[in-house]
Amino acid sequence: MGAGIIGLGVLQCIRARSNARVIVVDLSARRLQLARELGAHLTINASQEDAVARLKALYGDSALSLLDTAESGIDTVFDCAGATARFQGTTVLEQAISLVRQNGKVVVVAVFERKIELDVNAVVRKGVQLLGSWAWTPADFVQSMKLISSGKIDRKPLITHRFALEEASQAYETQMQANEAIKVVLTP
Repeated sequence: MGAGIIGLGVLQCIRARSNARVIVVDLSARRLQLARELGAHLTINASQEDAVARLKALYGDSALSLLDTAESGIDTVFDCAGATARFQGTTVLEQAISLVRQNGKVVVVAVFERKIELDVNAVVRKGVQLLGSWAWTPADFVQSMKLISSGKIDRKPLITHRFALEEASQAYETQMQANEAIKVVLTP
């Protein structure tokens, strides 16, 4: 959930390392189009439909499911959206916990600009494995470089804009436009 530079990177890593079915949810049609080009099996535009309701209709409502089988529910949800300082409403993390199947995993890759409230009872009742991921270890960088140098992952399609260093202000403004930019690069 979240198809920015991090979410699209997670998509690329999953597709490079597994045959898992990958569904990407975002608010930006442009980012969802790129997610499809990068191998997402299904995309959902949360600005146009209730993503949680759609996913529950497709995979079952894990809160109502009495059977815990590999075929029922969603195994893993990656929160690649977080919560901005101005965000109001149900967070992606809360949505992820509601979607994941019994004993499933929720991996938080996003950074949160503000503190959020979370019903920990939902985590406990479902046996959710809540994992944080700050992938900045030297081993992570080596593994990333291998995936990129082998051609299994190509990060170039994610660069939507390039600016000269003198245009840094415009670059930052552009980066803040989710429908316009995915990754903005400054060049010397």
